[in-house]
Amino acid sequence: RLNADLEWRVRDGAEQLTQLQKMESIGQLTGGVAHDFNNLLMVVLGSLQLLRKRLPRDDARAERLLDNAVQAAQRGAALTQRMLAFARKQDLKPEPV
Repeated sequence: RLNADLEWRVRDGAEQLTQLQKMESIGQLTGGVAHDFNNLLMVVLGSLQLLRKRLPRDDARAERLLDNAVQAAQRGAALTQRMLAFARKQDLKPEPV
């Protein structure tokens, strides 16, 4: 019975280690994707700001479209910030079993 219990603990420990490694990989992948996506969004937001400066002031429809685009890019940037926060909080503390 002791051998069976020991085998179960070893197998369970290996499964836990595999799960921890998967979570660490997900955190690293999330951080990398979020960082790259955030860089792209900054280019989009910068271009939208330049476009706003060049648009005629009396084009209300173009202003609304531009505002919608800026709001969407800002929501995307907020999402990437949450993804980066998730990646940074990936504090794994392996414990001996």
